[in-house]
Amino acid sequence: MAILRGRNGDSGSDLLASEVASQIAAPEKYGGIVPEIASRNHLIYAPRLLGRAARSANMPLSEVDAFAATSGPGLASSLMIGASIAKGLAIGFGKPYLAIIHLEGHLLTTFF
Repeated sequence: MAILRGRNGDSGSDLLASEVASQIAAPEKYGGIVPEIASRNHLIYAPRLLGRAARSANMPLSEVDAFAATSGPGLASSLMIGASIAKGLAIGFGKPYLAIIHLEGHLLTTFF
């Protein structure tokens, strides 16, 4: 989870918060990622990460201008969890939802 603030008159943005929950250890005993376990962990950790990111950025979610999530390609069940959370927040706060191509998301994070 990350919270960014756009710069006025600039196409860039400032990273206000970035929170990560690693799932690297979970699939080791199975020899790889198990989609069901990965998506369940997304459900468990996403609300905590969202709260930590908002606190770290010192920004209430009501002040976020738009909510985004990766939309694919990737593990459909995990992507669905992130998209559902972001869409729910967008609807709840009356803000736009932005679907980001998963691989572009990985590539573009290096610029933050």
